[in-house]
Amino acid sequence: MEILLLLLSFFLFLFLPGWAFLALIFKNKLNFLSLRGIVFSLGFSLLIVDSFVLLINFIGLKINFFSISIIPLVAGIFLIFNYYRKKSASTKIKESYSEKQIYWIVLLLFVFSLTIRFFYLSDKTFPTATDLGHHLYWIKHIQTFGNLPHYDGMPDFIIGEHIIFAVIAIFSKINLLSALPICLLTLFNFFSFLTIIILAEEIFSSLLKNPLASRLLALISGLIAGVLYSISTPQSKFISGGVIGNTLGNFLIPLTFIFFLRFIKNKNEQRDFIFFLLFAALLSYTHHLSALVFALSLGGFILGSFIFAGLTVLVGRKDFSAELFSKIKASLNWKTLIFFVSYLLFLFVIYTPTYLNKSAIDIAIGDPIKETRTGYSLAEINDNIGNWRFSIASIGFFLLITVIAYLVFEKKLKEKKVLKLFQFLDQLGLKTNDSVISSFSILLLIFWFLMLFIASNSPELFKVDIPSRRIITYLTFSTSILASFTIFIFFSSFQFLFKNTKITALVILALLGTGFFDGLNEIDNKTITKTSHSLAAQVYIASAYLAKVSTPEEKILKDHIYLSGDTFSKLFLMRGYNEPLSRSYLQRYNDPTKPRETCTRDMIAQPESEIGKACFEKTGVKYILLKKDRGTASFEKSDSFSKIFSTQETVIYKLNEN
Repeated sequence: MEILLLLLSFFLFLFLPGWAFLALIFKNKLNFLSLRGIVFSLGFSLLIVDSFVLLINFIGLKINFFSISIIPLVAGIFLIFNYYRKKSASTKIKESYSEKQIYWIVLLLFVFSLTIRFFYLSDKTFPTATDLGHHLYWIKHIQTFGNLPHYDGMPDFIIGEHIIFAVIAIFSKINLLSALPICLLTLFNFFSFLTIIILAEEIFSSLLKNPLASRLLALISGLIAGVLYSISTPQSKFISGGVIGNTLGNFLIPLTFIFFLRFIKNKNEQRDFIFFLLFAALLSYTHHLSALVFALSLGGFILGSFIFAGLTVLVGRKDFSAELFSKIKASLNWKTLIFFVSYLLFLFVIYTPTYLNKSAIDIAIGDPIKETRTGYSLAEINDNIGNWRFSIASIGFFLLITVIAYLVFEKKLKEKKVLKLFQFLDQLGLKTNDSVISSFSILLLIFWFLMLFIASNSPELFKVDIPSRRIITYLTFSTSILASFTIFIFFSSFQFLFKNTKITALVILALLGTGFFDGLNEIDNKTITKTSHSLAAQVYIASAYLAKVSTPEEKILKDHIYLSGDTFSKLFLMRGYNEPLSRSYLQRYNDPTKPRETCTRDMIAQPESEIGKACFEKTGVKYILLKKDRGTASFEKSDSFSKIFSTQETVIYKLNEN
């Protein structure tokens, strides 16, 4: 029954609102069951649900089952009305044979991708991840109190990370301590690689004359991102780790770029520019790091486009600069003005994200201080992205630069009769008659990769003080698309040289096979075991007990070092994000860049010392939750503490009254 409720909730809130919006905007011009229709439905549903919840919270309405039910109710009524109103006038959208083939190939990728993910996540659906515990506290806050939190000013959490999870949990009434978070993260992760397929086709359809070639490239991109490297970060590892912001960001970034490319490619299509702005705004409300990465990539593309247009003028090509300024002119209109006024209203009146404060900005912007934020070497980037993928993508990066040079100088090469030097590129079927749009599409991919590579390798150039391990994960999708272009070139070159399809197919299969084994080399590194599940379950039992016997004034201290799933304790208490107190990893107490309190360490390490006693009096801690035989000896010997609860692996001590 819970599975049916979960699936119904997914449909009503993740697809139905977007479907209704697409029906309103595109009418019968978009096949809602196509790949684009399904992906766009999810994106617009997320936009609608987040905006609606922000608005009802602003006017003081409770976020509960009845208020959120307005969304699917209105969407459903509109779709029924629209169906009967247009039934007689509508025409069925015909699918070409190649389109049907695409469906079957995507379905095959879907099966492979989910099979690998299910295998990896099979023992990870039990919620134990530290990050997930932190996020679920705020999600339960929305579910319990019916309003949006302001996170006590903490910039690490963004409201868009939690709204959709809370809405699904409220409507389905499924306990958050279940597989619900993992299922929802898996869905967004899977759709992120579908979005990459669409984005890759948007990029290469402007470059290649043959639509089947661009679709082949798109499918190879999806194969690399969604299947070959389905285990590595930011794929299944982020799902099992409960990394919500990055997972949502990896779906929204390529989706936003899709509408930006549609605006660049289509003449007088201002609607796509507004959609681009809307999803960029949604990204800023969903995850600050993803928004920063997107801004860096877009900023690099804009700067690079101006430089590129200037260089083409020097070689006698004014069409590039003319197209650039025409797009700037098209983006400046009254619709854009209305959007920015509305966005600023949301930003500073309806709900202000917590990261928009001076202290948070000062922390994120500046020269990297910690060693973990000073960037990765080329070898480390290679290892993190995957040796095969990064190597192949690097080749694709330089190949695309060569293609741009060919598009710019093609006419001059013809005049000088040296085109035979580029005979191979000519055989690719490039759209030389539309070289301007092709070049800008390629530039977006190039600068998306280049800016993130610099941010991962040398963050000090951008004055970015953010963990490098998180920034580098955003390289995975741009490298997947670049790698697909390299494979396409290999395919074309072998066909060009040997004129033998069988040899070409064997070479490509060997190449992809190498990538497959490189991508799955981490599948055996399973760190979650039944033992840790058992310990986490006992921590939940102990936390539920503490919620019953303690009062809000009586503070609780737990040991994060040895307990599993201990961040979920706060879901049982619901007394504030910082409740219960927690002893962290010992090295964190000696962080020279961020002085920390030491009472949480000293109360467990030396409870009977003068320092320990002073800390107990200062913090008001009455209960201590520990793992058996891990720091329990001092409490067992002490007359100041009594054991009041224990399981097979956990124990709770209470400070005796004087």
